[in-house]
Amino acid sequence: MMKYVSYAQTLNDLNILKDSGVNEVIVSCKEMSRLQSTSLKDLIPICKRARELEFKIVLEWDILICENEFESSCALFNEIDPKLYDIVRVQDPGVLEYILTNSNKNIQMILETGNHNLKGIQTWVSYIGKRLDRVILSIELNREKLSEYIKALECKVELLT
Repeated sequence: MMKYVSYAQTLNDLNILKDSGVNEVIVSCKEMSRLQSTSLKDLIPICKRARELEFKIVLEWDILICENEFESSCALFNEIDPKLYDIVRVQDPGVLEYILTNSNKNIQMILETGNHNLKGIQTWVSYIGKRLDRVILSIELNREKLSEYIKALECKVELLT
C-alpha cells in the first residue's frame, strides 16, 4: 500500500496537506535539518496545529553532526516538548544512539547515503529493533534492488522522491 508523507514548513502547508489527504507530516527546524529553514520558534506552533489536525508528526533531526556541535544539538532537541511529535527521523548514527538512549520515541532511519547493500540495511533494522518505524532508502537503488530489499526487510520502507 502506498502512503504519502510530506514536509510542513508553515501553518498553511498543514492545511494544504490535510486537504490533499496526507496524514503524516515531517517537521523540523534549520538547526536540526539539512534542508529546512523553519526556526525553532516557528516549529512549535506548526507542531501544535498539526496535532489539532490529527497528523502523525515526525520530527526530523537529519543533520550529520560534528563532535563540537553534538552537545548543543542535543540541548536544542531537548527543548522541544516530546508531546509535540510522535516519531524522530534521523540519519546520523550518533543522533540515533542519543535517541535510543534518551527518548522513548520510535525512529525512522534515513539510509539514503552509504547504505546500498541489504546486509547493511538489515544490520540497522536489527540494531534499532522494535523502536524502528521505518527505513528510508535511496532512490539511487535500481528498481530490481529496491523490490528485492523491500521483500527481504521486515519493516516499513519509504522511498525518497
